[in-house]
Amino acid sequence: MAPKVSIVVPIYNVSDYVGECLDSILAQTLKEIEVICVNDGSTDNSLDIVKKYEGLDDRIVVIDKQNAGYGAAMNDGLRIARGEFVGIVEPDDYIDPCMYETMYEKAVSGELADIVKCAWREVGEDQDDVVRNPYLNLVPSDYLTVGMFPDILHWHPSTPMGIYRKAFLEEHAITYVEAPGAGWVDNPFFIEVFYYAKIIKICAEPFYNYRIGDFEHSSVLRDCNVPLDRLNDMMDFLDGVEENETFRFALAKRAFVYLRRILDSPYYFNQRDAVRERIVQTFSRISPTLVATGRFTLEEKELYQQFTNPPLRRFDYDPSGAAVSIVIPIYNVEQYLRECLNSVVTQSLKNIEIICVDDRSKDFSRCIANVFADKDERIQLVAQEVNGGYGKGMNTGLDHAHGEYIGIVEPDDYIAPTMFEELYTRTKLYDLDICKADFYRFKQDARKDVRFQYVTMPKSRDLYNKVITPLDEELFFRCTMNTVSGIYRISMLREWGIRWNETPGASFQDNGFYVCTSAVAKRFMFIDRPLYYNRRDNPNSSVADRGKVYCMNEEYAFIQDWLKKNNLWEKVKEEWASLLYRNEMFTYNRISDSFHEEYAAYISDDFNQLVQDEELTLSYFSDKERSVLKVLREDPQEFIRRQDGSDITKVEKLQAEVNKVRNSKSFKIGKAVTSGPRMVKKLVRGAKKKS
Repeated sequence: MAPKVSIVVPIYNVSDYVGECLDSILAQTLKEIEVICVNDGSTDNSLDIVKKYEGLDDRIVVIDKQNAGYGAAMNDGLRIARGEFVGIVEPDDYIDPCMYETMYEKAVSGELADIVKCAWREVGEDQDDVVRNPYLNLVPSDYLTVGMFPDILHWHPSTPMGIYRKAFLEEHAITYVEAPGAGWVDNPFFIEVFYYAKIIKICAEPFYNYRIGDFEHSSVLRDCNVPLDRLNDMMDFLDGVEENETFRFALAKRAFVYLRRILDSPYYFNQRDAVRERIVQTFSRISPTLVATGRFTLEEKELYQQFTNPPLRRFDYDPSGAAVSIVIPIYNVEQYLRECLNSVVTQSLKNIEIICVDDRSKDFSRCIANVFADKDERIQLVAQEVNGGYGKGMNTGLDHAHGEYIGIVEPDDYIAPTMFEELYTRTKLYDLDICKADFYRFKQDARKDVRFQYVTMPKSRDLYNKVITPLDEELFFRCTMNTVSGIYRISMLREWGIRWNETPGASFQDNGFYVCTSAVAKRFMFIDRPLYYNRRDNPNSSVADRGKVYCMNEEYAFIQDWLKKNNLWEKVKEEWASLLYRNEMFTYNRISDSFHEEYAAYISDDFNQLVQDEELTLSYFSDKERSVLKVLREDPQEFIRRQDGSDITKVEKLQAEVNKVRNSKSFKIGKAVTSGPRMVKKLVRGAKKKS
């Protein structure tokens, strides 16, 4: 008697999981099944495991073959399948006990189904299960067709979450594309079965458990040709059957999904010359009339225009002669990156090298950078193997730099069109090690209004537009600690071994770079021109993270070690102590109140030890700073009371605000009849509550 469902399990090096997979299949409440295990040349002990299962249950059939890829293994299984329906379970996944009984009963009740699909769970060791159910919004009915519900073509193309009528597959000669490895071959199979299917049924329950594994590595596209191969397979199929606009549209939309995956791959940059030609060829097969419709986004239309009418690119660019290497450390900044890169590639100084270092972004930042790199041969995209933080990214950029000077542009900022030309011109004119400009800080409010604040680099105008040696200027380390609005001689950085501190995330590593470069520069100049625009409204900025308590102290320990290693400590230690104190006060006011007691005690112990061990005189401290530090060193609790204010003090401050409202002109003349009283009540309630 023929089985009701033949279950094909394509196997390749899955010894850690295949036992759990087969256990879940053999536990099915539907007993009339056959299990076809196709070993695709595994080099681990997967074959031994499935052979043992074959000896325990006569419903299991094992095929052992040389490695030829997922598609070939699936076709071998389909070829010998005897069941009325065929199911697929990947060997690192597992299924619920009632899956095939429920789906089979659904298939044969009423109109005989060609396909039955189910929802699924994404499971992994390091995450909670996530249910993926694209069927929730379907209109309840016995069955559907693509014509009734065309959105089905936009679902995930994975084929294991379903069963397929064997006679239906044979009638239309539907098989898998045979390509090396996994090769995305479920995509053409998905399109073909839905093109021919007349009766499609849905089980909304998540019966299938899809193991996602290590997303950081498993999701990475290594061969950028693979999506293009499958796109062309599907286009070839549609070219050979009766024209269907619904499928053409769905495939065109899927093509842009694939293109984003390609452009987002860390391997695209090194493959781009050959892959780009294939993208152009593939997208030229998509009708421009179709893409011009309102069903495609502006981004999709721009990508289509770029790759079907590509600009001519020069391939003779030599970065070794670059005047300035510009490093842009990228991590999850898709909202701002286009504006940043536009400001860099349009610089009036053309002889630049642009090094984009992607720190394993989880959004489309890398995709955006790749699009710019395709248009401008001066851009080099370097993808980190793992997320290493700001310091690691900057060091990677420095290691790849060929220029005479290095500049830094944060990916959520932008720069004036002449910035690097003005800085580089000064460095050549005065033989500078470092040249820095003033800058703007800016924020955008909810109404999209932008407010700019001019920030001067030095505290004294006497330091502008002249060559100085930082260590000779008493107030130099009181200057604005900003590293991005300048350029630095690369040979100086390499001679002194100046690197960024490689701590996680963005943890104030600019402090170390600022101090170390300033300590060794012999010829330094500030110019009184605002050339850099520093964004302060990015919610992902490290400055907004109130949970980072000791990162500033770790940075200053890094600076201290570097200064001692390079015999500069005695020259700089008093300035270093002053910077440490000011940044500890900044940190104290930034972190959560719940950390204040712990952090105040830490600062107290730290400074008491430093003053004793390093013989600090605190000569760079103001009188007020010495007074505050004295209290902090002697009695951290008293420091907290003074710094945070008592409850009584807070109430007094609130009452002062109330009195200010009551005495205001608008309050007295009734101009603010509604807003004034409400403000008073709110402040009084808050004062009473806090008291």
